[in-house]
Amino acid sequence: MGLLNVLVSLPKTIYFNFKVFPFQVAKKLPVFIGYRTVLMNVHRGSVELTCNPQFGLIKFGHGKGSFGVEVNKHSYLKLDNGCKVVFHGKANLSEGISVRCDNGGIIEFGANFAANQNCFIASNTLVKFGDDVLLGWNINVRDSDGHHIYLQDKTEPFNLNKSISIGNSVWIASYANILKGSKISDNSIVGYGSLVTKEFNESQQILAGVPAKVVKQNITWRK
Repeated sequence: MGLLNVLVSLPKTIYFNFKVFPFQVAKKLPVFIGYRTVLMNVHRGSVELTCNPQFGLIKFGHGKGSFGVEVNKHSYLKLDNGCKVVFHGKANLSEGISVRCDNGGIIEFGANFAANQNCFIASNTLVKFGDDVLLGWNINVRDSDGHHIYLQDKTEPFNLNKSISIGNSVWIASYANILKGSKISDNSIVGYGSLVTKEFNESQQILAGVPAKVVKQNITWRK
């Protein structure tokens, strides 16, 4: 982290850590918050660490990611009452990131999680990332449609929210959309611009297309 960036981000970083963590955790400043991050309704207990806290273990709204890609001016973290974000290890969420939890939603990030700039992750139920997950830039992951849809003369919506599960060592390429009810199994790749809307239960696959389908099996990949 550049020294100037650290200095201008320290006030917001200190505020955030002491807002959400007990003193013994907060004093280590485990979550580094970029100064252009907008914090909305963060509160004690809304962020959880299941690993040993250390300075800058989690970086949120910091780092430009891929050179040459225009970055959103602000990053956003919105955690309504009853919502939670859980970190199981080191995570880097670059500038322009938006993370939003509504209606009791939970987002879990596995160890060694990395998201390039301008990703949008939203939960109303559960969005779970495994370890060693890599997101390209401008990716959407959301477990709801955003608005309820009703059939005529019906009082209950038919488009219910559905959780999302992303396994270990998954690479999701830029401009992909991962929608409600999706499951991506371990050691898989989602191709550039793809749309995932269902469960893929086999590991070591390349998923690509709109909607996504299996285009290659028995693959491995490296960062």
